[in-house]
This record gives sequence, C-alpha cells and structure tokens, in this order.
Amino acid sequence: MAGDSQTAEGFKNQANKLFKGMKNGYISRTAGSSNSMTGNPPLLLVVGCPAEKHYGAAVSLYSKAINIDTQNAVYYANRAFAHVKLEEYGSAVADASKAIEVDPSYAKVSAWQAMDVMTVKQLE
Repeated sequence: MAGDSQTAEGFKNQANKLFKGMKNGYISRTAGSSNSMTGNPPLLLVVGCPAEKHYGAAVSLYSKAINIDTQNAVYYANRAFAHVKLEEYGSAVADASKAIEVDPSYAKVSAWQAMDVMTVKQLE
C-alpha cells in the first residue's frame, strides 16, 4: 500500500499549494492525466488568478487524501483549516475533532479546534 500513501500525500501536497495560493502559474494537468514518470496523482484544473487561493479545491483534494488514508490526522487538520477559510465552521470543527481522534498528540489541531469553537460561538 506504499503507492496509496504516496498518492494520498500527492493529493495533500497539491491541496497545500492551492490553499497557500499558486505562485508560478496555473495548475495544468486535469483529473485522469496522471504523470506516469513520477507516479504523481493527477492535478485538479483550477481556473483563476495564479496567486489566488482556492480553498474549495483544496478541501476536495484533502478529501481525496482522506479517502485513501483515513488514519492521517494531518489531512483532517488541513481540511479543517480550509473549511475555516470558507467559513464552513461546522465542517471545520468536525474535521478538527476527527484529527484529534485519529492522533490526540497532534497539537496543531487542538489549537485550531479551540479557535473554530470560539468562532462558531461568536456567530451564534
């Protein structure tokens, strides 16, 4: 299953780039056109400003990574933070909680979850 882990990490890395904002142009490969030389998973085609942050597309890619590896807290934590950026606070709290369930020692998630809960309470 090493190939599955690499595929999941590839999706996470692509999502991280979308989350942070692309700096060097558009993502050009589309779903279904994997790079056979590197074994990297196909990239999602994103249209928009090259420096634009694509939180929704990042959520989609983190979800693909989670579908492959449900026991990686980082994937849930990263998706939680993307949900925060999209103001999807319920989903953010759910993902942060799942990340803590998967790996209680992942401190980054605890801080995000606390922030998410405070934000949700402020909106109520």
